[in-house]
Amino acid sequence: MISVGVVGVGNMGRNHLRVLKKLEWESGEVRVEAIMDVRRDIVDRYSNMYGCRGYIDIEKFIRSEDLDGVVVSVPTHLHREVATYLIENGINLLIEKPMAKDSVDARYIYDLSRRYNVKILVGHIERFNPAVRTMKNLVKNGEIGRVITVSARRVGPGGIDIEGFDKKIGVTMDLAIHDLDIFQFLLDRYIDRIVIYSGSMLKPYEYEDYSFTIAYINKVIGLSEANWLTPYKLRKLYLTGTEGVYELDYISQKLLYSREMGSEPNEIPVNKVEPLYNELKHFINVLKDVETPEVGAEDAYRLITLIETGMKNHVTNKI
Repeated sequence: MISVGVVGVGNMGRNHLRVLKKLEWESGEVRVEAIMDVRRDIVDRYSNMYGCRGYIDIEKFIRSEDLDGVVVSVPTHLHREVATYLIENGINLLIEKPMAKDSVDARYIYDLSRRYNVKILVGHIERFNPAVRTMKNLVKNGEIGRVITVSARRVGPGGIDIEGFDKKIGVTMDLAIHDLDIFQFLLDRYIDRIVIYSGSMLKPYEYEDYSFTIAYINKVIGLSEANWLTPYKLRKLYLTGTEGVYELDYISQKLLYSREMGSEPNEIPVNKVEPLYNELKHFINVLKDVETPEVGAEDAYRLITLIETGMKNHVTNKI
């Protein structure tokens, strides 16, 4: 039996709890033993709801429990502090993306995990989207020909109002990072460099709320548009090859293929499953030593460093 806990029971932490309990009921291979959050009312509510123990102190949480793995879903600026407590006690982690607020903290977590031989899975959840995995297989099999460009739009009303949301990390690190990771995943190679055009419209000079990122991946050009401004939520991915175009909706998991201009696109069958369900199943398999982390600490550190380097040289526009 794999024993797990959740640290940080905000919006995303509650989703992790919900899905982990579903896996517990379905498989019997995992058990949610405990949760930890600094808010007593939240701890009481969700420990009672899911039948697990609750703590408001992380040191007591660690001392009192014998856990194989913990999901870390606290605000990003707390990732290093929380991860340090857990890693130094030999606990394997699933850390929500981004793994850290900057490359310094990311490198620290990566180095510490190696020192203590702790497994780190970073929650780049779109890797576990069935439509994305279907597209990857098609690209790998050459169905689209040679890939020319890949682009994404990840826009919508500000996540800045979500409980526990860390707006200071900016929209590139919060949203665009998903698609930059997927560009690498689909093409099976790291991004060489990026150029970022970004700015702040809602609260100038306080935080970045829109960005356009150009990614250079060997001979393929990637473009990511991300913002917290658009009045409706949109999550789209387009991949153009010499043999056609794929259009993917991350939310509906609908995947379309077009070969000729003006023709009706063909819908490609996708076995639709909640991405978080797939991600947590993978985490359990990592804890069982059946699989290795899809996105480990080293890759997460590399991507954060890439974005940070791009931000140092980016073009800023304050409206």
